[in-house]
Amino acid sequence: MAALLLYNNDFYYSIHLLCMVAPKMNPPYRQSSWIQIYLSHKTLFNHAFLLGFFINCLALAVPLHMLQVYDRVLTSAHLETLLVITAIVMAALVFQSGFDYLRHKLLLSLAEEFENSYRKIIFQASITESYRRDKATNLPYWNLCNTAKTFFASPWMAAIIDLPWVPIYILVIYQFHPWLGIASITACVLMIMIAVVNYKITKSATEKSSDLGGQAKEYLEVSIRNAEAIRGLGMMRNAYTRWGEKLVKAELSSSTAQEISSKGVYLSKFFRLALQVFMLSLGAYLVISQEMSAGGIIANSIMLNKALAGFDLISAGWKNLQETGFALEQLSALDNNKRTVESDSPKILRLPEGRLTAKDLGYLAPTSRKPILNGVGFSLEKGDTLAIIGPSGSGKSTLVRLMIGALEPSRGTCEHDGAPAHLLDDDYFRLHVGYLPQQVLLYPGTISENICRLGEADPALILSAAEMAGCYQMIMSLPQGFDTPVGRLGGNLSLGQQQRIALARALYGKPAFLVLDEPNANLDAEGDEALRQGVVQAAAAGTTTIMVVHRSSMLQVCNKVLLIRGGQQAAFGPRDEILKRTGPEARQAV
Repeated sequence: MAALLLYNNDFYYSIHLLCMVAPKMNPPYRQSSWIQIYLSHKTLFNHAFLLGFFINCLALAVPLHMLQVYDRVLTSAHLETLLVITAIVMAALVFQSGFDYLRHKLLLSLAEEFENSYRKIIFQASITESYRRDKATNLPYWNLCNTAKTFFASPWMAAIIDLPWVPIYILVIYQFHPWLGIASITACVLMIMIAVVNYKITKSATEKSSDLGGQAKEYLEVSIRNAEAIRGLGMMRNAYTRWGEKLVKAELSSSTAQEISSKGVYLSKFFRLALQVFMLSLGAYLVISQEMSAGGIIANSIMLNKALAGFDLISAGWKNLQETGFALEQLSALDNNKRTVESDSPKILRLPEGRLTAKDLGYLAPTSRKPILNGVGFSLEKGDTLAIIGPSGSGKSTLVRLMIGALEPSRGTCEHDGAPAHLLDDDYFRLHVGYLPQQVLLYPGTISENICRLGEADPALILSAAEMAGCYQMIMSLPQGFDTPVGRLGGNLSLGQQQRIALARALYGKPAFLVLDEPNANLDAEGDEALRQGVVQAAAAGTTTIMVVHRSSMLQVCNKVLLIRGGQQAAFGPRDEILKRTGPEARQAV
């Protein structure tokens, strides 16, 4: 029990020491994130510190062996004593190596467990921040997780675990002679100062390098997404030149940061070696002055080297330590935010009634001073079919995104049966909402896997959805029918085929709410007719349908119309009444 308390306290001591060593930064070394990680993986950390206790205790065997050899064996010339102490030390080294290996395996397990604990959180956050662009931080969460994972399995983590043993080594050195102890303490303080100065010098260069590297990566990703436009417009040379310029700047900045950092590392190594020479010389002086035995010179040198090795490692990996601290801070905040959102999310235990209500709904993007939507209000009952019309850029797609909870309203609410859409969880939308985005993307896999939303396939529901979407015959005409593989981003299917399959995916499971954003943008006459029939069948089954339309043909299957103009609601009501009242404006909008 005492041992357990000891290495628990050692952990907290090492964290406090690390926080004192690190300069005040934004926000890498806040104690809370490190302690939170410790509390989340307490068992593995505790065992790692317990193994560190045995490793460092056994590390004292080598200096003790040298002390005995120089002070006892050489003076007495007893070979039996030499054999015995050598055998004991060899056994200690075997156990030390074994414990060191076990700790390495334990830290690997810690790294894996850490990654597994954040895998789902990171995926959900990345998806959420992608559709909620107003809150996107553009942080590569998975890269942050890998940064922390790599650090936990690295020698730098082992060096942090061994930090609490530095005072013990110095205390042992002090027992040989106070001068040696004072010199060791001074050496540790100077090593810390070198590490801090190295950090402060490299901080701005590292941040600039990271920023420029991110810009180059982003430019390449944009170029890849616009590959067809680059080919069709003959932009290959110009795009490459722009990307090359950004890449060169990033590489120059990275080289500068690495050069500055390496100078600090080599200075630290030089100082450590010079210190060892000084300690040997000081030890020799004390031996000559008959204040210490000859064996103490070697023993103290070994213990000082062991004490400073951790500082040397941390100094060399200071950049990694900083990045890991930042990663832990961001991931901890991400985890806390997820728990807050989950606790605020209403749990819908009953089947939806199909009522969709917007109350004084408005949305203002963070980067804009003018609201995209302002004061939109309407109510739909079960089985209603609403056509949203209006000029381009009037806010129709933003309204759709508010309906599916992809955006949080800046004012007012958009509710599904009284529950705010942006607070409803993934299970609710999977079971009760169908959505067809303006830009259709299919997942790699089969057509049936895409229709059933990558979940457990229900053949009856897949066939029903395909028939309602009017794409059953089209799918069956493909070489492998519903088992036809969908290429990357649906590349082996035409845009019209992709849109019809995506409509079937939206209709899968007979959802209570169906939200379609320009569903016939890529459809031919046959597809357009199939879409109309599908909407009619959905309404007959009690599905509340909302469509952004740009073709007057779709107005025939809608019983209500919402006209949006400049982000504001211009008219809402029964279709014939709105078309009669708004006249040419409504017809021009579609």
